[in-house]
Amino acid sequence: MDATIFEMLNKPTGKSGVDGDELDKMLGNFEDGFIAAAELAKDLSLFNKSLADFGLEEDFDMQDLNKLKELFVRPKS
Repeated sequence: MDATIFEMLNKPTGKSGVDGDELDKMLGNFEDGFIAAAELAKDLSLFNKSLADFGLEEDFDMQDLNKLKELFVRPKS
């Protein structure tokens, strides 16, 4: 593939704004479970937006995190 075309296809748009309808689609995809919060955050960052701008935070409970660690981290023998 031509290097110029590859670069054009794979770099952020450089736009600082986004159409409201497009934001609604992105948020709807997240709310419907089609994309994860991390993916939404990455997509929003292309438009200088964040999850916090929409009242969405990636909060987690430390007890839940500790339970996950217990499941996946085995003690050294």
